[in-house]
Order: sequence, then C-alpha cells, then structure tokens
Amino acid sequence: METINELDHVRMLHKGQTGVVVDICIGADGKTYYTVETDIEGYTDDPDAYNGEWPLYDCTADQLEKI
Repeated sequence: METINELDHVRMLHKGQTGVVVDICIGADGKTYYTVETDIEGYTDDPDAYNGEWPLYDCTADQLEKI
C-alpha cells in the first residue's frame, strides 16, 4: 500500500468522492485516521461528514486510494 501524506489527493473508496488529506492523527483505538476535505464545495446530507463550506471526512488508510 502506498503511503498517504498530508496534502495528498485521494479517492474515498467508501464514498466515491475525491479530496485532499488535511490532517493525520492517531485515534484512541490506536488506528491512524486521515481527515479528507472533499473537492466538492457545499453542505452535504451525509451524516458521516463534518459539514462546512468544504465537507470533511475521517477515514482509515484502507478507505483511501492515492490519486
């Protein structure tokens, strides 16, 4: 698996959307989480998103594909 870094452009496989990794952190469960800001501007009805002008998603490496 290719290493994913901040500012990498990725596809969220479970959402079918693309975006940019804006943060990487280790969760309380010991897993690495990647915060992805979508390429689609505007609010979304997705309950998994942190809504804002550019929705954010927390993803694990297996949910991402570097593009």
